[in-house]
Amino acid sequence: MRPALRLDLSLVNFDSASRSFSLKMENFTVTFKVKKGSWDDGSKADKTKILSRRMGEDLALNLYPQDFPSAGEKPDDGYARGAWDSILTEPRAITEDMTYTYTYTYKNIEKEITGYYCNIKKGTAYLTLKGTGSYYGERKAAFKIGATRLSDIWGGIMRLLQGPA
Repeated sequence: MRPALRLDLSLVNFDSASRSFSLKMENFTVTFKVKKGSWDDGSKADKTKILSRRMGEDLALNLYPQDFPSAGEKPDDGYARGAWDSILTEPRAITEDMTYTYTYTYKNIEKEITGYYCNIKKGTAYLTLKGTGSYYGERKAAFKIGATRLSDIWGGIMRLLQGPA
């Protein structure tokens, strides 16, 4: 007598309409996000890559550096080229859903102080900041100046006399 054939039906789908069987698939989604700007193609929506294999199959699913979408050329206003939160230099095995984010960095804006008033004594001081070059606009600020202790003044003078550490 022959031994009974055993099938693991947890790995199989049955389509009753076509009366056919197929192996179940295992899918992992890699999501790419962009913050404070756009992808180089101008879009802002998340991009995804789906890696698939048959359930139970011993096949490595790899993400490669060239799978990452192009970013870095289209920052929002006030931002500059940024970086990925994780960088691949060689293939990475994917065993779960993953997310990678490209974030543009804040750009230092050229500015100059164009005016100030009452900035040397205790009381309220005023400052005007104005954009220069390709930056425009003006921002005025008021802030309080408190009394300074003599020990703070001497400490500052001593640090200046000692020079850089």
